[in-house]
Amino acid sequence: HSLLATFDHELDWHSFTTELSNVPVVNSGFWVVAPNCTDFRQMIALLEEGDWDGGGWRRSRVGWGYGGLVQQGILPYHYHKDALAAGEAMVKAPDLPGNMTVSPPSARMKVLDRSVYDVIDTPDLQAAYTSGAASIDDVRVFHFTGGCVKPWMCDAPRTTLCNTMRDRWWEIRAE
Repeated sequence: HSLLATFDHELDWHSFTTELSNVPVVNSGFWVVAPNCTDFRQMIALLEEGDWDGGGWRRSRVGWGYGGLVQQGILPYHYHKDALAAGEAMVKAPDLPGNMTVSPPSARMKVLDRSVYDVIDTPDLQAAYTSGAASIDDVRVFHFTGGCVKPWMCDAPRTTLCNTMRDRWWEIRAE
């Protein structure tokens, strides 16, 4: 895979169908890409072309949403465009343990587990913690956003996850 990332299902209106989009936007809080000059040039050309509207990039229904004009929309479009052109479909899911998105076979993106990477405190994730399918101890990259604001804003945490991550942030900062 050329791109490792998490999808931002909240910006896809929690729609786990292709009714609204063929591929959700990625969360730009954390992604890893294998350097490739051809990919880079193609994404720059796409930006310069500017063929983006309510139908996403090139009316593909990919990349329409907050951040769709930049990496949040360009990355999923670029790394799924060949699969979509071949008529391959995605099966969307919350991307939590036991319930991961199934990418089209020729997509060049690996979908990461949202309970480990670029973790956002969501109702789906809270349900995974409650059921024991996920553990706060497994979090590697946390995204302070939504109901779990930046630690320096001194807002009272609303969940155990948010409280734990805020405390970890202050511990690391103190080192």
